[in-house]
Amino acid sequence: EGVLKKQCNVSVVRSAGEAVAKRRASLWGAARNDAFYAACVPFLRALLLELPVSADGELQDPYDPLSQYGDGPPQRGVLRTDAPRIALVSSIGHLVSKRRPGEAELLPVQKVREVVAALVARLASELRVEEEALRERLDVLISFRAPGSAAPRGDGGELPEGSVEEEWSERWCKPQPGMLLDAAARAGVAAEDSLLVGYDFVDREAASRAGIGYIDQQHLLGVEGFDIGFDAERVKEFFVPGEDAKRPRAQAPESFAAKKKRGDGQSQPLRRGDRSPGASPLRPAPNRGV
Repeated sequence: EGVLKKQCNVSVVRSAGEAVAKRRASLWGAARNDAFYAACVPFLRALLLELPVSADGELQDPYDPLSQYGDGPPQRGVLRTDAPRIALVSSIGHLVSKRRPGEAELLPVQKVREVVAALVARLASELRVEEEALRERLDVLISFRAPGSAAPRGDGGELPEGSVEEEWSERWCKPQPGMLLDAAARAGVAAEDSLLVGYDFVDREAASRAGIGYIDQQHLLGVEGFDIGFDAERVKEFFVPGEDAKRPRAQAPESFAAKKKRGDGQSQPLRRGDRSPGASPLRPAPNRGV
């Protein structure tokens, strides 16, 4: 879910045509009121659809998911018969048991399901395929239990309406690997033949524990507003193969305050001749024109 939409944002436009109309009216307003991450569209269209191929073997897809013109994809999509099965393994349900920054109320379970349903509908619209056909290739797994929380149960010990036990289990709470392993099992593939596209150290840790290959969202899909698109060589460069549990686990970046308390976070004077680090492959270097 964090790959298809901006984190913690629950405003999702359900159709590509409506999103185009919003961008045409106001790019700022569209960005504010539509959390869908359009950078995922070129990759997923190439992965799932039958697209024309040029004489030199390049896929030809004229659709621009960030266009202000038209009314969505110009042609109806045809799902590839050999397209891989995909799974949406989401922790957006944690907003049911953990408040968002600046929010006074928890998100209702039904609202979480509505957001995920809107994401699936939007993806079907961006592919221009029937939603039912897409759902035949797509599994949806949602974790509702945030770390340190407990499943809310009624007087009879029942879970919220429509919930299943796994959704509130600790093993489905990333970085626990349960949700990823269950997704692979549903698809009938081995963990080592699966790939997780994630966006933070928790996702990478979960993939490590599950023995599933991992790649960061920005290295596969690009950065919206800077560099949308994917490149096979960059994917190879940043791909982390699935390994056994002995691999060193990913750690959260340490804060400056923690480093300072330990004694190695003191700032050092910049010596004459020192230069800023080189440019990131995804954005220009400091003080350099775009």
